[in-house]
Amino acid sequence: MTPERIGPGALGGATEAGIKNAGQGIDTPLTRQARAPGAHIVLRHWRPRRRTTLRGFADIELFDGLQIDDIAVHVRGGRAWASLPARQALEDGRRVIRDGKLAYTRILAWGGRDLADRFSTAVVELVRRTHPDALEDAGP
Repeated sequence: MTPERIGPGALGGATEAGIKNAGQGIDTPLTRQARAPGAHIVLRHWRPRRRTTLRGFADIELFDGLQIDDIAVHVRGGRAWASLPARQALEDGRRVIRDGKLAYTRILAWGGRDLADRFSTAVVELVRRTHPDALEDAGP
């Protein structure tokens, strides 16, 4: 299977919202503010895994080769979103539990909520396009 691409200029370039065929892939709201000319997002691999809100993990490629694996894609209340990978929080070598759930510590972070939301939207759109049933209980 050929990887799906979002671009050109994923993380920047397009001036309109929505999805349209840009010749090189899907143009999404993530592509509104340029970070690097010709940048793109490629969905390299999708691993379905259903547990509570989790629907699976995406491995992507950004820009000119930066690969990010284990991006969690979730669905709740008809809404889908993608989260950058995180690791389990540890204190004195033990897993931290808060409110009855395992706690996680971020590894990577976007510089602002808007960029994080646009990234999430782009990843969700790639998953929907390549695996239409993966997020079947999420709204449009």
